[in-house]
Amino acid sequence: MKKQTPVNYARLGIEWVAVADEVEVACVDLMTRSRSHAESLEDAFGVRAFRFARGDSILHAFPRVPAVAARQWLEEHGLAFVLSADGLREDGPTTWVQGGFPP
Repeated sequence: MKKQTPVNYARLGIEWVAVADEVEVACVDLMTRSRSHAESLEDAFGVRAFRFARGDSILHAFPRVPAVAARQWLEEHGLAFVLSADGLREDGPTTWVQGGFPP
């Protein structure tokens, strides 16, 4: 078996290389500050939101909802299916997939 020589990425003009792992996600945590989105999500998933106040906003949390159904709902409403740690900020998105918390 012939040993393969590693690729010299700099010679190809590539400055930066990253190795990423893909992980299948079964469930996500959805958050919204929109009452109408919360009502629609409650109907779509058959669960009641956990509501809490943060600053002047009332947030609606939907923990551990099926990722595929969450993605479909977001896309049907013209929203991106991306993790956001900025959602809790006052100027953050209206409805988002919670991905950590800002410092």
